[in-house]
Amino acid sequence: MLYNRQVRVEQMPLLPEPPSGNESDAPVAGVVPVELMTGEDDEDTSLLRRMSQDAEAYLRSFPWCKEVLGSFFGGGVGGIIAVFLFNIRPARPAVGPWVWIIVGDIPSAYPPSKTPHPQRKFSKRTCGE
Repeated sequence: MLYNRQVRVEQMPLLPEPPSGNESDAPVAGVVPVELMTGEDDEDTSLLRRMSQDAEAYLRSFPWCKEVLGSFFGGGVGGIIAVFLFNIRPARPAVGPWVWIIVGDIPSAYPPSKTPHPQRKFSKRTCGE
């Protein structure tokens, strides 16, 4: 089970369309802007920051990601696994503006989904919930 200090990942509410006029505000309760992310100690925080950079580099590697507008920490353990939510400017109309990225001691991934709440299905499927 992935946790951050406020909410269990699979309990996050649905992802609505981004707020008009302010594309970098997360539409999900319990995530924090990456720049405010802290771990259990300095080492954990450092590892999480590196994982955030890895997640963003992974996301930018896809041609459908034109620009990253904002990034948020959803939960995790430094150096092991972490979940980030990114607000992007998609390069294709079929791609939504919000993308979850999972990084860590697993191959980096994004849970593709046609539903508005892929994080619930993904966390239940991969975390055994």
